[in-house]
Amino acid sequence: MNRLTLHYLRGVFKSQELGKHSLEMLREGFPLTSLFCGFVKYEVEDIEGVWMRTYGADCFGLPDFAAHAQGHHEGQKYSDIFNNVLRYLLESGAEMAAGHTMQVGKTTFMKTARSP
Repeated sequence: MNRLTLHYLRGVFKSQELGKHSLEMLREGFPLTSLFCGFVKYEVEDIEGVWMRTYGADCFGLPDFAAHAQGHHEGQKYSDIFNNVLRYLLESGAEMAAGHTMQVGKTTFMKTARSP
């Protein structure tokens, strides 16, 4: 079984900056991490692997996530996971908090934690 630990992060944008039509744009089915929320990968000196994170999801009442991946080659995997989880939370109205676990694949589970 694979486990992913995702961390909540503070958003970069304020919801007021997007205006009242922000949720209408999301309903069109665009990938959240591609068009409306940011997805970035970055390396930290002296730390193996790559950090991948979202930003701006709080503008839509959603949490931002981060995960420590083995390398850049996992970028699409994490972008897809983040997008699918954000889309699920948006459409279902479900909420995630630190300590919650969600199945995101056949044998992959995501557990949330507060950012350090």
